Amino acid sequence: MSVVQRHYLAVADDNNKTVKIIDTRTGRVTSEISLDCDSVWSVTNVKGDQIVVSLTSFEPDFQHNLLTLTVSASGAISKGHVITTRRLTYDVVAIAQHLYVLHNNDIKVLDMHGNILKTIICDYTSFPSIAVSPDKKTIYLTDYDNSSVQGMTLEDKVTATYKGKDLKRPRGITVDNEGFVYVRSDGGIYQLTKNCTMIQVLTRMAPP
Repeated sequence: MSVVQRHYLAVADDNNKTVKIIDTRTGRVTSEISLDCDSVWSVTNVKGDQIVVSLTSFEPDFQHNLLTLTVSASGAISKGHVITTRRLTYDVVAIAQHLYVLHNNDIKVLDMHGNILKTIICDYTSFPSIAVSPDKKTIYLTDYDNSSVQGMTLEDKVTATYKGKDLKRPRGITVDNEGFVYVRSDGGIYQLTKNCTMIQVLTRMAPP
């Protein structure tokens, strides 16, 4: 999910291969758009009315694309242009009109035309996810296989790491306006400081 136009949530619906726009004031879907793909991975806000969604299509050849979408003030959604990434995109966030595209072993920094500006190496093997701090200076990454979370600068310097037996297989992350980090894992939803130290467990998952 991603906030767009202040009052709307853009939701990537993989089961139905759509992006839905939900009005947070009423809880109703104002519009949705069907996408010609096999998987819808993630969605991020680029600016006030623009979002980007990552897609994968299996036929005729594997294709991995980013699609820009525009959401109007009334909550209507329309298609923009396509950016081809050529590799599976697990997650994507926008920082100052640049797209930080997370693959399984690196982050590609793209401009809005798809030109590669930078490559950040980060060796993650499965289900990684990415978030960014409110000041746009720190990237947070989950590492599913090593059950850890890392914070790093935009210049790829690791500044903080959280790893403990209580955090199991993290596979979702976000940051609030105050800089607190929230991580979804098999053990529950964890709240961390901006320096990746544990604050509390907000919810615990029941064992299987």
